[in-house]
Amino acid sequence: MNKIAIKLANRFQKIKSSSQVDLLAYKKAKQVVAEASSSIQQVEQLVSEGLHPQHAYYVHSQNVLSSLIEYLLEFKELDRYRQIMTDAEDEYMPGGPPMSPITHSFFFCWALSDLAVGLQKETIATILLALAPQIGLSKGLILSLNHFNDSKMGLYKHLGINESLISLQKLNSNETIECINPTGYQGQRGELWFARILPNLIAEENTYICFTTPYVLTSSIEDWNAFFDRKSWVTNKKHLSYNQFMKYGLSHHYWLEYVMQSYQGISASNTAIFLQGLPDCGETRPHFSPENTTRLPEHRPN
Repeated sequence: MNKIAIKLANRFQKIKSSSQVDLLAYKKAKQVVAEASSSIQQVEQLVSEGLHPQHAYYVHSQNVLSSLIEYLLEFKELDRYRQIMTDAEDEYMPGGPPMSPITHSFFFCWALSDLAVGLQKETIATILLALAPQIGLSKGLILSLNHFNDSKMGLYKHLGINESLISLQKLNSNETIECINPTGYQGQRGELWFARILPNLIAEENTYICFTTPYVLTSSIEDWNAFFDRKSWVTNKKHLSYNQFMKYGLSHHYWLEYVMQSYQGISASNTAIFLQGLPDCGETRPHFSPENTTRLPEHRPN
């Protein structure tokens, strides 16, 4: 168990002697988890409202975890997370276009599983997994929480559509996956997607789900390959791997800032969001501000 999780676990052990605020937050968190025991009924309701069953399980988990996090953030051990999340919410106003290109699902996943604090890179997700026995998380919630925690925003090349499934290839490998996109946007062969892809929770089949509204990148695949070949981030974070870079960026706000500055527009059906430009070349992004390159450092050729 990591440092912050240990501190919070010890706090829970002594909860009866803690402050009234702590006790209330703990009781509310436990209540949220207890009420989630009727998850099958809640998932069925989401399906009846038109959600794909696989998507409904994740949306239900998102709803439960969002409420749970709200109460757990009352504990002082999570002050740092609360401050970063509050500042980001005020600045980026998540909710999707036209208000903001940051969707609720994108922001939720960032706050839960990508916002890492401390040398051990603890996230809210890793803390919840460590505390699962104490707060009574169900096996289903633990499973979805593990998938959220293991995930990251990734870049995928669209290979075409096979019946209702979209074939996507990871940009940094030859691995191909078959994916369902709940927004209904099917896309076109050759497109480059920036999305969070999660595995199937409910069936023994090798299909995945695009949990976030897909961001379609309008810069060419060649431009993105050149970006990764440059490894601009190595200048700032020398020991950062490709996977770490995609998950954590160079700072807490890196990928949030990229989406904000690169926003180009939305599809006619409001089911996809278009982004233009590269993270290390401000002039390629529609909303680049030359005065502020702190969050998205510029590439400087040797």
